[in-house]
Order: sequence, then C-alpha cells, then structure tokens
Amino acid sequence: MRSLKMELLNKTVRSTQALTEQETVSESRYTLLLTAEGGQKQGEDAGLTSVSAQFHFDFRSDDVFFLNGYQSWTYSPERTREQFDGSMRHCPKLADKIYGFSRYADAAFAPPLSKKELKGGLKKGYTYAYVRRGSTFFLFASLAEHTGFTRILLDPEHSTARFEKDCTGRVIQAGEEYLALDLYFAQGTEQEVYDGWFAAMGIHPRTTVPLSGYTSWYNRYQAISQETILTDLKGCQKILEPGDLFQIDDGFERFVGDWLDVDDKKFPNGIEPIVKRILDEGYQAGIWLAPFLCEKNSALFREHPDWLQHQNGEPVFTGLNWSGGYALDFYNPEVRNYVIRSVEHYKAMGITLFKLDFAGIMQLGFFTLVTLIITFCIIDMFDTIGTLVGTASRANMLDKDGNMPNMKEALLSDAVGTLAG
Repeated sequence: MRSLKMELLNKTVRSTQALTEQETVSESRYTLLLTAEGGQKQGEDAGLTSVSAQFHFDFRSDDVFFLNGYQSWTYSPERTREQFDGSMRHCPKLADKIYGFSRYADAAFAPPLSKKELKGGLKKGYTYAYVRRGSTFFLFASLAEHTGFTRILLDPEHSTARFEKDCTGRVIQAGEEYLALDLYFAQGTEQEVYDGWFAAMGIHPRTTVPLSGYTSWYNRYQAISQETILTDLKGCQKILEPGDLFQIDDGFERFVGDWLDVDDKKFPNGIEPIVKRILDEGYQAGIWLAPFLCEKNSALFREHPDWLQHQNGEPVFTGLNWSGGYALDFYNPEVRNYVIRSVEHYKAMGITLFKLDFAGIMQLGFFTLVTLIITFCIIDMFDTIGTLVGTASRANMLDKDGNMPNMKEALLSDAVGTLAG
C-alpha cells in the first residue's frame, strides 16, 4: 500500500473593516490535498480510512449554534450550548428494528454522540454550520462535497471545530490528487458570510423568475389515477398560467423502483397521454422519482439483488416507506445506467422537471414518534371495529340490540397482533 503525501494550503481570501468599528469581516480557506506516493510496488494505490482536520475556536457561553442536518428532512433549528438533538434517545429498540427509524438519518454509518458529549455541548452537522453572536455570524463551510460529505463537529467544551470527510473505502490511484477537504471560514453579517461562501463556490444569484405550479402530492398523496390527475389539471386552468408547472408525484408507478412500469389499473393509457395534455395546456410537465432506492415488493428488488447495497451480507434497509425501502448501490454501473434510462424515458415525453426524492431520510423526534405510533393504533382500531361490525351485520351475528357478542376477545386478539408487528 502506498503512503500519502499531504499538502495543506491556507489562503486568507479577504479581511476588511466593516462599517461599524466593532466588527471585522474576514474570510479564510483551508485546502487539504492528498497524493499517493512511495510504496514497494510501482503503480500501487492508497486506500483511505478517514480524513479529518481540527481547529481551535474560542466559543462563548451565549453562542447560538446552527448545523446543517444530514439531509433535507433533518430537523435543524438554532440551538444554545445546552440544547441538543435527542431524536432517537426515547425510541424503543424493537420499534427501531421493525420500522427502521434510525435509518432515516446518519446513525447507520456515523457514531452517535454520547450523553457526555451532548451535555458538554458538542454539535454535529454536515456541509456547513455557523455560530451566531447577536448579528455576527461565524460560518464554517465546505467547498468540496463532491468528494464526500463533510461532517462538522463543534465542541465548545474543548474549544475545537473538527471536520471529517466521509471517505471510508476511497482509493487514491497512483499519481492521483484527491481533494480531501476544502474549508471556508468567514466572519461577518449573515448576508456577508453566505455571499462569500456562494462566491467561493462560483454560485451566482439566479436571474430566472421563480417557478409556480401544482404537485399532486399534497392534494392526493399516492391516491392518484388518470381520472384524478385530469380532474386536477382542469381545475388548474383557473389558477395556473402558461409556463407554470404541473407535476405528477408518487403513485403512478406500480412499485417504487420500477420506474418504467406504470400502474395500468390507475393509468390504463399510461403517463404519456397525460403529459401531452399538460403540455397542450401550456404548462411545464414534472414527475417524481426516488432513484436512490426501491421497495421490497418491486420487480427490481426481486430480479436484481446485486443492484442493492449490502451490509454484513444483508440488503441495506432504509425505513418503513411503502413495503419497506432498500438502498441501491450507485457504484454499480448497471444501477446508474438504469436510472439514466428511466430519466431519459420521461424526458423523451417532454418532462423537464424531475423531483428526486429520498437522497436521505428524516429524523423522528420523540413526540413525533409517539404521535406516529398513536395514529397507527387509532387507525388500526377503527379499521378493525368497522370490519368486525360490518361483517357481523351481514352474517346476522349481531344481537337484538345491535351489539356483537365476544367483541372484546376479537379486539384483544387484533391488539396483540398489532403490537407484534
């Protein structure tokens, strides 16, 4: 195995006096480059286990922290030093095993913070974070997420800001230069630090007009069909304008992952005629895909087990959605080709917007988890009572007062089955 050459570049981008005498606006950038060199054999590669960098930072007791979550569903508010995220601390292990709640965050691959670390004020996030003191922001951000997620750990107890690259298993080819970390630090107003970060990434303000439109999800969820979509399309004539978006969400496919297999019971004529109607109305057409996973009932899951990510010999379970979600292995070229083929299939119909979902999944807080479980139980209870009474009525099993004999025992049996999963 080859050794690694490390090169750390530090460049102060800007340091100027602000309008107020008390504040100084400053930016710095730290770049860590790794190159494979040396070794016993010519052309031998180097493998990475971890890459990290740690800096000193003087935290104060009145600091307010924000750290970007693992993905877009992660609850990420500002927090004081004493506040912390305890999303999974009260989740029963049996419930987590059945429903995979911990799979909705980074718990499957990142060690959770200990109680001692949480009480000490340690904060964990990804890609960017800030410490706020009144109107002054201290921004810590990554410019190299294309080479792996950057995990940020702000530790006020030990006065450190630590940055870790998610690069386990990454192999650096002989002679290759790997951008391990590219960190951007800034101090100033909120507008100043974010403008500086965006400028460092080469991101410019958008000049296009914001897009307005309709999505079927918040009106129909998965209960969509040719009839409901056309009904909603007609209703949008009173609201939307030419050039606006009409987007078909989850529910058109037979099973999640089988993107080329439209549910012909819901859409007997397929999706293409509906897309044509959308375009004929003068709207842009959009569609929903979740290309990073598939569900257990899908043909993809049955027919291509080699397309799935595996951990300890088992497919990686991503959570309770649908019939159970499983992660796809994007290092497999066949998986990438399948996703490209699926996108091209709908692009050829005239679809120009793709809503790509489940790049990662949410974290559930304790009260959210309790609410979810209670909701499931109430739905199950009313569904059971309705089924029992309806069936007993048609079978003439009700007494003269309309009551069902031994109903308590039947409900108890169903309750036991519900708790068992």
